[in-house]
Formats: sequence, C-alpha cells, structure tokens
Amino acid sequence: MTSSCNTCKKTDADVTLKTCAKCKTTRYCSTDCQASDWPEHKITCRRLAAELAEDGPFAFPDPASTMTLPPTWAGLEKRITDPYTRLDKGTWLYDRPEFDVYRLLIDCHRLHAEDSSKFDRVIEYDSIYNGKRNNLNSFRRFMDTLKSPAPWWDASKQETCKRFGMGGDPEGWSCLRRMVTKDYISNRYEDIRFPKMLRMLGELVYLRVPGGVGNGKQMRKSFIEMEQGGGGVMSFVSLA
Repeated sequence: MTSSCNTCKKTDADVTLKTCAKCKTTRYCSTDCQASDWPEHKITCRRLAAELAEDGPFAFPDPASTMTLPPTWAGLEKRITDPYTRLDKGTWLYDRPEFDVYRLLIDCHRLHAEDSSKFDRVIEYDSIYNGKRNNLNSFRRFMDTLKSPAPWWDASKQETCKRFGMGGDPEGWSCLRRMVTKDYISNRYEDIRFPKMLRMLGELVYLRVPGGVGNGKQMRKSFIEMEQGGGGVMSFVSLA
C-alpha cells in the first residue's frame, strides 16, 4: 500500500489519504487526484485487485488481526516486538534464540517454494515439487543468497541449520522433506499474520514478490504505521 498520494505525493501528515476501492493498494488525497491518475493506474489496478481476491502473497489482512500481538508465538521460544519495523530494518532475526532462527529460515524457504509454484508456476528441478525426496539443494541456494541473518551467524551455523531441516528438529516440524501452505504456517504459529512476515523476509532474500504483483516495501511501511499506532489506511474511495 502506498504511503503517499500516488498523484501529488502528499502524505498522511498533510491530508487524510484514502485507498482505491478496487485494488486496496494505491492511495489518493482526493477524487481529483485519483481521476487524474486513473489512465495510468488502471493498467495495474485490475491485476492488483485479482491478486487480493486470490489471497495472494501481499493481500492486506483483516485490520483487526494486526492490532494486538500474542504474548508469544506457538512453536517459538521467544516473540520479538515490533516485527514489521524489524523486518524493514533487516533485524527481524536478531535477538532470537538460535533454533528459532533455524525454524524461521526453513519456513521462509518452504513458504517461498509453495508461493513460487502456486503464483509463478515456477518449480525448481531438484525440489519436492518436482518429485525429489527433499528440498535440501534448493535450501542450500537460499542460504547462499541469504545475508547474515543475525550477528552470531557464520558458516558453521549455516551447516547446523541445514542439518536441522534434514531431521534435527525434535518436533519434526522444520522439515525440508515436507511442503507447507499459508494455512499450515498460520496454524503452526497460531497467528494469521505469520505467513505475511515470512513472505516479507523472503522478499528481502529473493528481492522479488511471488506472483510479480505488489510491493513488499510499501506494505511493510503500512504495517509499521499500524504497529506504531498510525491509522487512516482503511478508508476507501470509489472511482466508478
């Protein structure tokens, strides 16, 4: 979701911004600005609206679900406060227990593989989506692309993380032999926003949004505003 008027670039500090009723992504300060931008915006508006309708990777969730955080997340030893701010700063995995970092990296990769097959129809030749027994080779490429996720990270921790995904998790959840879905992730962590966080982390690694629609950086900014008590993002303007 844009953080300023898509036409005149005024922000919430200047005016009350409203959101395109169809795509629920692009924001305007007035119907005049929206009408002025429509010849250009209509090219992407339909695709953005379709992505939201299909519950795509960056569909905006129910705002009520973003206002309170659980005291902890199921499946993790520790909850980190201000998660969207930390995602934007690249510190989402900082200060977490070591095995929580392994779990989150593995689930980030698994969800990205699921999204790529669903939204992009892209399946890696050596993945479980192509009949292989595990996703270890794909995960290795993910780890090679990944910049240091935490200050204590090094080559030995990377190897430990791989072994964790190949049978080292005593719970058996963090398994590179199994697929996951958005719903599995939500149920695992008992938080419907958790797939969104993993997808945002994945975008920072892969530098792209699954499905090729949306902008993770803009979405993170919107969540940060809500996290810090901001508002005014759920009012809608109808063009037609």
